[in-house]
Amino acid sequence: MSQKKIQSLQIVYPNLYRWIVEELEEKFCIHSYDIQADAIQKENGVEVIIRFGQYFHHQKKEFLSNPIERSSEEFNKFIHKIGKACREVLIDDYFKMMTP
Repeated sequence: MSQKKIQSLQIVYPNLYRWIVEELEEKFCIHSYDIQADAIQKENGVEVIIRFGQYFHHQKKEFLSNPIERSSEEFNKFIHKIGKACREVLIDDYFKMMTP
């Protein structure tokens, strides 16, 4: 069994990357520089890996099946899960940084 290669989501699926960034910014005030997005191409979809937080140590993974649609329930649940987790970590990181 061959290992699939991790690639930048921005290169592999530029539309999906753009949708994720737009949705996270609109719904959670999370910007493209707050995340790193990678992908592993699979036979019937893509595994998306989103890294966030200070030094991008936190991550969430999700498999999205083809064809990926921005309006699908699968995509919206993914955005909500990523946005909520990322926002919590970014807020925690901010307060740790501001504490004397």
